[in-house]
Amino acid sequence: MSAKARAAAILGILILPLTASAFGFRARSATTATYYYPAPVVWVAAYYVPVYCVPVVAAVPAAPPRPYATPTAAPPLANPTPPPMPPAVGEQRTSSYYDAYAVAGREGQPVDGERCTVGFWNTTDRDLVLRVLNSVQPLQRGRGVTLTVPRGFTWQVDGRELKVEQVPAKESGMEIVIRR
Repeated sequence: MSAKARAAAILGILILPLTASAFGFRARSATTATYYYPAPVVWVAAYYVPVYCVPVVAAVPAAPPRPYATPTAAPPLANPTPPPMPPAVGEQRTSSYYDAYAVAGREGQPVDGERCTVGFWNTTDRDLVLRVLNSVQPLQRGRGVTLTVPRGFTWQVDGRELKVEQVPAKESGMEIVIRR
């Protein structure tokens, strides 16, 4: 550090406490007026008086017991009804592996008297072989096929029994959904 910087630092250290005083660089004022007066003192006498509370115990007679009715058995029912069945929600399962739905004809479209259209839908997880009126038709899983057949026809899925279907005369066709 240079000599000038060292001298300036020492001077700053010596002057700073002087500027921190309440009066700055000037000396303290010679006259100061200070006023005070004594606060009035009031004496109050306090007395401690102990208070004793004696608990009062009153004898209350017990209430007489209430008379209740004597329990009796209910008379037996003349015609007992069976308890109601609890409500059940679910799909009704039958032994059938398919569902058949009739298809109504469109308005204004005549219904052919002897032939109709039948749709077969495979919703199983495997491919099937379908036999309709002595013809073999492959039926892939998740797919369907529509055939034109007489109103009375037979069909069969490999490994299942032969089914006979009859489409009503007022319906234009049928949808058969194979589910298992």
